[in-house]
Amino acid sequence: MQNIISYHLSARPVIFLSAFIISCLWLPVRAQFLSVTPRTVHATDISLIPLFGDSAMRTVERATRVMAGQTALFDLSAYPLPGEYLIRYDYAAREGDHPYPSEQYLIIGRDGLSIRLNPMYPMTTDSVVIERDGGELAALAAFQAGLQERRSPVLSMQQWLMTEAPSGKSYYRSSLREYERRRHEYNAWVRSAMQLQGDRFVKRLMQFSLVPAQSFRGAGQGLKASGHLSVLDLQDTLLLNTRSFADHLQSFIRQAFEGALPGQDRDSVMIAAASGLLEAASAGHPRVYGAVADQLFSLFTRIGFDAGISVLGAHVSKPGCRATKKEAITRKLAAMGRLQIGAPLFDIDIPGIDGRSRSLSSLVAAKPQTLLLFWSAGCQHCLDLIEGMKTRLSRSALTSKLQVIALSIDDAAIYQQRWKEIIQTLPEWQHGLCQEGPKSPVARAFGVLATPTMFLIDRDGFRLTGMPADLEALQILLKP
Repeated sequence: MQNIISYHLSARPVIFLSAFIISCLWLPVRAQFLSVTPRTVHATDISLIPLFGDSAMRTVERATRVMAGQTALFDLSAYPLPGEYLIRYDYAAREGDHPYPSEQYLIIGRDGLSIRLNPMYPMTTDSVVIERDGGELAALAAFQAGLQERRSPVLSMQQWLMTEAPSGKSYYRSSLREYERRRHEYNAWVRSAMQLQGDRFVKRLMQFSLVPAQSFRGAGQGLKASGHLSVLDLQDTLLLNTRSFADHLQSFIRQAFEGALPGQDRDSVMIAAASGLLEAASAGHPRVYGAVADQLFSLFTRIGFDAGISVLGAHVSKPGCRATKKEAITRKLAAMGRLQIGAPLFDIDIPGIDGRSRSLSSLVAAKPQTLLLFWSAGCQHCLDLIEGMKTRLSRSALTSKLQVIALSIDDAAIYQQRWKEIIQTLPEWQHGLCQEGPKSPVARAFGVLATPTMFLIDRDGFRLTGMPADLEALQILLKP
């Protein structure tokens, strides 16, 4: 069976819908459809965006210029279902209008989803008609309607206990008892709502609303990794099809960081938090265990926290940890072993704009400092960084002492063409294209898994002096 979403814009819904239902009988697959209803727009581009996994927040399917009365079909057989998705509409209300964006959150079941709605008002209840398999969204809406009112008394008391100094006084002991009473009563309500859902996917989302047990003996000591994950069914791989799973893990790391005791090294606290999550997850399904490693790797890569990545090695090597990023993690750990701040750097050939390569050591010899920048023309963060460097570094006397070697890891033709256009505006930099993208020898040697990634190299001793995460960090390293 193939799973398909259909988008339909109808200017005359009653007449067209009748013909449309008849035509559905001829489809060779069991399918469900998303269609756009009576309050029409002229045309719209429609994008399907997963909210989980490696493709989170990236368009995976797109139908362009769907006119009123037309139907666009998306085959979902290649994507995990059920799962959380976002539908983006870039619509023109009238012919000649510039496209205007709107978005709609959806839970798509195993067999797809059939919805009729107006792209101009995707979040307005009376503009959305769920034709088939809408029970998931309806159940979630009903649950969320009563969630805040029931959850607030628990969280407000939790916040008070976290800020109040622990004591043996009667008011404090009674407050702890009252908090536990509220927490158990609230969790019982959540679990009751979950039981009503049977095997619906929405049940997985509801469990993230459970409040785990907490100790209030002091800041940073309250929430344990095992407790944080204990509210989840770690044997259920459908957890991985939710955006809440990644949020849940990151919230624990954030709480650990923010709750560090005075005098505690926050890096050590985050490392301990990550280790705790991995140990707790090791009792779960191998895919869930692996997904915890994947999510921590993505988080620590994004914030440039190599010390956190170092704890992953012992876990991804286990057969019971089915991390999809195992190769990338292993490659990054190997690169980290070679890239030590203050130590001599390894030499490697750097591709030039003319297709020829030169050794890194010979390039570095040209100026006192060299910034090796890996970037992508399809990366907005890269473009923002480059624009900032053009305006803020060019005014500095440091430019006479600093050279930039910018290596693109674009392996798609569309971005390579954009790269050629951008580098014309940067004639003072040296440029190169890594034809194999992230898998090119130089990108692999430097453990480049995301862009932008920067390395500051000192000519004296051919040493690595820093790996700045952003422009501000680079400016600090460049200060005399």
